[in-house]
Amino acid sequence: MFKIVCRLACLALAIGLTASALAATPDSAEQAVRQKLATLLPGHAPDAIKATPVAGLYQVRYGMQVFYVTADGRYLLKGDLVDLNTKTDLTRIAQTKARKEVLGSLPADTLLTYRPEGKVKHVIYVFSDIDCPYCQRLHADLPTLNGHGVEVRYLFFPRSGLGSPTALEAESVWCAKNRDQAYNRAMDGQSVAPANCPNPVARDYNLGLQMGVQGTPTIVLSNGEVLPGYLPPGQLLQAIAQARPVNAS
Repeated sequence: MFKIVCRLACLALAIGLTASALAATPDSAEQAVRQKLATLLPGHAPDAIKATPVAGLYQVRYGMQVFYVTADGRYLLKGDLVDLNTKTDLTRIAQTKARKEVLGSLPADTLLTYRPEGKVKHVIYVFSDIDCPYCQRLHADLPTLNGHGVEVRYLFFPRSGLGSPTALEAESVWCAKNRDQAYNRAMDGQSVAPANCPNPVARDYNLGLQMGVQGTPTIVLSNGEVLPGYLPPGQLLQAIAQARPVNAS
C-alpha cells in the first residue's frame, strides 16, 4: 500500500487535476477527485473519500492507509490532520473506523473464534502469537471473558514472521481436526501434530502489519480502538464496557 501512496504522489504532482474537474458543490468535487484517482491508479479504487474541515482538502483511504489530496490534485499530504480547537485527531479516527470495517468484513469461518455459551454482548479481535507468554495468559482468561459475554476472535500474528516455526505451528493449529483443542494445547505449551491446508495465517499476519501491530497480544475492540498488550480480565472488561462509537466531530 505504501507503493500505491508513493505512486499516487508522483502521478498527482506530475499530472494534477485540471481546473475543469473542479465542481461547485462538495459532492461533485468529491466525485471529481474519485474519478481522477481512478485514472492515476486504475484498478485501485479508494475505500473512502471525504471532504475535511479544511477547504479544498480531501481525505482518501486505501485500506489502512490514510492521506490527503487537494481538490486541484497538485498536492498530496501523508500525515495526521488534527483539529486543534477540539484536540481531535481526524486521521486516527479514520484509521480506527478502517480497522473496524476491515475486521468486520473478515469471513467468520476464517477466524478462530471462542464464543460464550449465552448471549454475545461484546466482540474483540486479538492478534496473538502462540509463543507469546502474555498471549498465553490472555488465553487462560478466556473462560472469564466468555463468562461475561465476550466473544474472542483470534488472528494469527507470528512475531518471528511467516515460514517460522511459530507460523508453521499456527498453520497446524488451523488445519487440526479440532482447532479449538489444538489452539488450547498450543497455548498451554503442548505440541500440535503437524498439518497443512489452506489457512489464514499469512492473511492475518499481513493484516496485522498493515494495522501497525508490533507486539502481541494486540486487542482490537469492536469500535476499532486498539489496546496494545495484555490486560487482566477486570481491566479488559472495563475497557470493553466503556468503548464507544468513534465519530469525527
